[in-house]
Amino acid sequence: MGKLQSHLDAWGIEHFTARELVSLHNPNWAGPRHPTPPPDIIENIRPTVELAEEIRIRWGAPIQVVSGWRPSGYNRLVGGASNSQHKIFKALDIRPKDMREFVRFVGMCCTMAAQWRAAGHSVGIGIYRNFVHLDVGYRSRHWTG
Repeated sequence: MGKLQSHLDAWGIEHFTARELVSLHNPNWAGPRHPTPPPDIIENIRPTVELAEEIRIRWGAPIQVVSGWRPSGYNRLVGGASNSQHKIFKALDIRPKDMREFVRFVGMCCTMAAQWRAAGHSVGIGIYRNFVHLDVGYRSRHWTG
């Protein structure tokens, strides 16, 4: 996890840690709670975590990472898509710490995604009942889950 944290530090990511980007929360998971992604995919998260960092700065309050990197077995356990961007460390599911602000948070995330698309990035954004999915670099799309 040290190598991932070193990358986050070098990229100027101040509001997210390596530990939270790899935390697995499902109590049915028998594997490690904080597995380290393979070295060859660590760089994949950069554009997505940079977008999340920008959202966090504009939000001005803590944001929780619900899901980041997922090993294939964990992805299956939680019902993730077989081609999930989480498996290749390109996606984050996030939400505000204060869920009373969720609707406003969703609006801000959508605005930021649109701004990044206008700047030439491919941004995927999925709106779910209690989190927002973000991925950068796969293809632009917007959905509600």
